[in-house]
Amino acid sequence: MKLHWNLAGASLLAVVDGAGIGNFFTYYDAGGLGPDRWPFLDMEGNECGGMGGATGYGQSPVTISQAVESTCDTDKAAYSFTGGDCTWNDLKFSLSNNGAKVEPKVNDDGTTCNFGSMNIPHTPNKFNALQFHIHTYSEHEIEGKGDRGFFPAELHVVHQEETKESYAVFGTMIDVGDTAHPVFEYFLRGWELVATNVAESCPVTSAPYAAVQQKVTCSATYQFPYNQSIQDGVAFFPDGGPNLYEDLPTASEWGVYTYKGGLTTPGCNEIVNWNLLDEAMLISQEQMDRLDYLILCFVQPTFASDGTTVESCVHNTVASESGSTSRPPQPLLGRKVTHRCPNGPAVVISDVGVLPPPGQDFVKPSPIEEPVNTGSNKCTKTLFEDC
Repeated sequence: MKLHWNLAGASLLAVVDGAGIGNFFTYYDAGGLGPDRWPFLDMEGNECGGMGGATGYGQSPVTISQAVESTCDTDKAAYSFTGGDCTWNDLKFSLSNNGAKVEPKVNDDGTTCNFGSMNIPHTPNKFNALQFHIHTYSEHEIEGKGDRGFFPAELHVVHQEETKESYAVFGTMIDVGDTAHPVFEYFLRGWELVATNVAESCPVTSAPYAAVQQKVTCSATYQFPYNQSIQDGVAFFPDGGPNLYEDLPTASEWGVYTYKGGLTTPGCNEIVNWNLLDEAMLISQEQMDRLDYLILCFVQPTFASDGTTVESCVHNTVASESGSTSRPPQPLLGRKVTHRCPNGPAVVISDVGVLPPPGQDFVKPSPIEEPVNTGSNKCTKTLFEDC
């Protein structure tokens, strides 16, 4: 089951999918639903065990070696980025048991605002931004950077190819800098409005809050530090809206690591063109602490039979004991990560996907165990929907 609290004007809408308070997958091992068990989750089209090279893409995340990090293979000439027309009030903020997400609201006629688009190397097709979400602790390892290759968080802007054949991610590591990130502050306040309204709906008599993660101490009476920016159920936003490609990066110049991979959550579908900034987005320590609290202290209510009255609330993050909502790096299996730099050489380089052994056909590996039975929490999602 996954519960989303969506910001729509001044109204808070609870959308419950499935039944029960169980989780479809987790980042901790207890219960048998952790990353090592994802290949055996009972869901249609599960590719978490890898496709044996049949897709040419492979699994994600991966380790980016120091040799790749320190070398520029080519330039960024094939990239172009176009900001969208979404205003802040056109955006839907949601929290779930595995992260925080922002996406355009769907209008009554089924349309949405334009969240932005990009063109990437090796294809003339445009990729349209659908949403972005955040993982606590980075999923990709970049040798020689961060804390032994890892960062406190990682942000993924998910795009769909205009032909609907594949997806692309515009991603960035998130690290702590000396000053607050002015635009990211408004994303935090949008999520904090959602979390504040959920907390206020929880009865005082709720059972004790608990979570597997040990990084953050969660409280039933926590007050977000910027509650003064929230009045009458409305988060104050500036005029206009965010440009994801200009407003999120904090470095004046940045390169991109590219490779062929897949989703980093079940079913790990091998259908993603990865584009990762080589310079981390910087936010303040105070902003990082608030982000951690929002994700790791996610509050999930249970409802009475009338479907509207909240009976109790619990902290139900699927984060690991260390507070991670990130999948460990997966083998490259012959893939090449390309480093595309602002002043790199003007040469055309295509990303190399997974290759089959010489003289052999692609073969999808067979599971060595029966699928994990998740009972009523079986996932029936399509790509990029939450379980």
